Amino acid sequence: MKYPWLNALLSPLTRGNRSQAAALDFAEGERCYEAEKFDQALASYDQAIALKPDFAQAYSRRGCVLQDLGRMDDALESCDRAITLDPHYANPHCNRGNLLRVLNRREDALACYDRAIALNPDLVVAHINRGNILQELMQFDAALASHDRAVALGPDFAGAYCNRGSTLLELQQLDAAIASFNKAIEIQPNYADAYFNKSLALLLAGDFENGWALHEWRWRIRSRKGHDSGARQPLWLGKEPLNGKTILLSSEQGLGDTLQFCRYAKLVSDLGAKVILTVPKPLKRLLADLAGVAQIIASEDVGVNGIDYCCPLMSLPLAFKTTLKTIPAAIPYIQSDAAKVMQWKTRLGVGNQPRVGLVWSGGFRPDQPHLRAVNDRRNIALDLFKPFKGLPVTFYSLQKGDPAESEFAQAQKNGWDGPAIMNYASELDDFTDTAALIENLDLVISVDTSTAHLAAALGKPVWILNRFDTCWRWLLDRSDSPWYPTVTLYRQK
Repeated sequence: MKYPWLNALLSPLTRGNRSQAAALDFAEGERCYEAEKFDQALASYDQAIALKPDFAQAYSRRGCVLQDLGRMDDALESCDRAITLDPHYANPHCNRGNLLRVLNRREDALACYDRAIALNPDLVVAHINRGNILQELMQFDAALASHDRAVALGPDFAGAYCNRGSTLLELQQLDAAIASFNKAIEIQPNYADAYFNKSLALLLAGDFENGWALHEWRWRIRSRKGHDSGARQPLWLGKEPLNGKTILLSSEQGLGDTLQFCRYAKLVSDLGAKVILTVPKPLKRLLADLAGVAQIIASEDVGVNGIDYCCPLMSLPLAFKTTLKTIPAAIPYIQSDAAKVMQWKTRLGVGNQPRVGLVWSGGFRPDQPHLRAVNDRRNIALDLFKPFKGLPVTFYSLQKGDPAESEFAQAQKNGWDGPAIMNYASELDDFTDTAALIENLDLVISVDTSTAHLAAALGKPVWILNRFDTCWRWLLDRSDSPWYPTVTLYRQK
């Protein structure tokens, strides 16, 4: 500066306004965060902290935005800094608990929520988060009590009712869950999470007519935004004629969901449309000859031109007004590679015992850490197959991926005291190999994962070991499935 003395003159005038300026930057950070402009929000929080280094609230909110940006270590550091600056401030303890929950440190997360509640017993969000983590820890009565407390403290807080409904849904108290979701919607009419969770309850109850319609709210949920299903082409939900049109059908959610709902491609094609299907890369070769599909591309390969309409696979039941009685359940609708089937037939040779495939663990989706608790309840320990020892059956592992493959290898190394299990996992390069092996088996016994869907779509007998808080697709109180005629469900109590 040309006149250094000017700094000394301006400093006392500016210093009094630094807190006010920091508050303005913080408010801008809040606006950007609400608009999901996370980089801009972070910059605003950083600016607020630069102006006011002891701004505990800014550090706490900074931790939230860093979590959304995937910078977990930095987020924890920011929350810890907020706690150091103001040990009696409850919110950063709650935010820290959210971080630890994502990192699968559930007991530590629970301790954070308990500390937040001890500091501020009326902090509704802390009671909600505490209920959610207790639900993941399968302490359902305690979880419901925590959500009830949140509702009592915040009778006009929609999130309290929505999360309470989720716990009731897991307990299969469907009427109470739907009532709770309805209350959340009454308070906040555009609450996407409440509508979506209500759709799961309706679908689980078999009310497809109302369930599919509400299921469309999934695209308005913050964690699902950005899907390109309707970004460039009009969304088709069954109203417009498709004769002579080109439609892009896109996979969503997991591999099993793609395998279950790709059956609709032929129905779309039968309306006169040229169908282009995008699927996760591991499924591209398997579904290359799927009936009704003119072209298949990997979801990772973007840039399809000449499209008239688009539709996500899981919106097709809505487009076709699917009910329990009209599910397109003809099998098989997925075909194996005949040459690979013959190769496995030769490889396995002639056997005099039934051949049974085993799957005890499903894959983990790193981009969806909130599903980790569901995975934990879905998967089973390999040791639970030990009672099969001595049966006149030849078992084959269909298990791919860690930690399950490593668990199996370690069990074998330690002297596995269960049935002999043939393991060709290293030779199953993709789903076409798995499908070809399955074609040479008599039965597949599997937890609820993509391999179960694959075997069922191939028309093979499948026994699904279903967790007590069943996925909506398996409905309630049934041992069969309207989606797959060869499936038998064994439900955990």
